Amino acid sequence: MAKTAHPSLHARLFAARPRRLSSLLTLVLLSTSLAGCGAGPRLASTVDGLPTPSTATTDAPELAVATPLPRPLIGEVVWTSTVSAETNAPTARTTQFAVDVPSIIAAVQAGSLPPGARIAAAWEYNDTTLDAFATELTAVEDMDGRWISFAIDRDPEVPWPAGTYRITISLDGTVMVQATAEVVAS
Repeated sequence: MAKTAHPSLHARLFAARPRRLSSLLTLVLLSTSLAGCGAGPRLASTVDGLPTPSTATTDAPELAVATPLPRPLIGEVVWTSTVSAETNAPTARTTQFAVDVPSIIAAVQAGSLPPGARIAAAWEYNDTTLDAFATELTAVEDMDGRWISFAIDRDPEVPWPAGTYRITISLDGTVMVQATAEVVAS
């Protein structure tokens, strides 16, 4: 057996229903009769078979136009061997690295990345993927104008193999930018 609300509360709620119902019906009938009076926008006579809008105005509020959100962007790759500790910005630009440079860094500037955006980097050497260096980051706050850097570091005892290094940077699974740099024997 289902429980019901307290009897006196139950009676008060249902006792008020006929009064509310009659008030609601009166309101609906009044609204319907006012609508038939011709108030509000309507079409005027036609000219050459085309309807022309009437000059009647309404007091309807103007609708706000939504401002589109800026598109998330990943800037061009800037190759460097060092970045600023505070901003992650590249300290010097290059397209060639010596075999003894400690790090190869690809830095990009982010634009309008919302929280939750996934930025991924995939590395290649002479068209061979370097899966061990693949990186994925997730933005934890709005990123607009910030630098993001992806680095590969070498063992101090082993020089970089000479050749072409490529990075592919994706945003939420869509490739945004690719770039190459050369490592040359000195």
